[in-house]
Amino acid sequence: MSASRFAIFVVAALLGAAPKAPDAPGDPKLISIHPFTGQRGATFAATVRGSGLRDVNAVFVENAPFTASIEGIENEAAGKTSKTAVDVVRLRIQVGENAKPGRYPFRLVTPRGISNALQLHILDLPISAEPEGSHETPDTAVSVEKLPVIFNGRIGRRGESDFYAFDVTAGQTLTFEAISGLSSIGAAGGNAVGFDPSISIFEPSGSWFDPKRINRVAFNDEPLWVIGRLTDAYLVHKFP
Repeated sequence: MSASRFAIFVVAALLGAAPKAPDAPGDPKLISIHPFTGQRGATFAATVRGSGLRDVNAVFVENAPFTASIEGIENEAAGKTSKTAVDVVRLRIQVGENAKPGRYPFRLVTPRGISNALQLHILDLPISAEPEGSHETPDTAVSVEKLPVIFNGRIGRRGESDFYAFDVTAGQTLTFEAISGLSSIGAAGGNAVGFDPSISIFEPSGSWFDPKRINRVAFNDEPLWVIGRLTDAYLVHKFP
């Protein structure tokens, strides 16, 4: 007989030094895009951050099942996430109904040249946006009502974690993955700004001293950061 139980999934992300964008004018450089996942058949807005992008005039997409148009360009002053000002480009992306799931590169075009590539990840699963507010404790965990699901989350500062709460059945096996939309190094991936996500699974256990105590039952983080290798976390776990 299977028994219902409750577990908590956390994506704990560590940020290296805040990405430093060179002063414009300069070569166009893309740092990040959010969100970087889209469901086939969907139309959504995405925000690209980088440098040397103030006069972007086109989006270069090759053999990808989506179109992208520029909706606005602005400058974001230096703040908590960057020590220098950052150019912000807002895109409108439309994904084809029959788009093949996968990662597809795109670049932005300026009069000074073409930027480095970032990737959009096209999926055929439901995608939800991470709710507003902090989700850094079990009490504030995002409630996951149905599986499978994909969340477009965002890590806004160094060391931030997000909790997600869900129910499982005894003997059920689930797969978890935390992927990054930051610029990559090398053909196999990895990223240039030190972003390194990890995944932990917790279950509520409670104790005489702390009725809200949680125990970690599984964890994944690649053991080494190597240029050209992915820093994304991947975990398959069977719940006993």
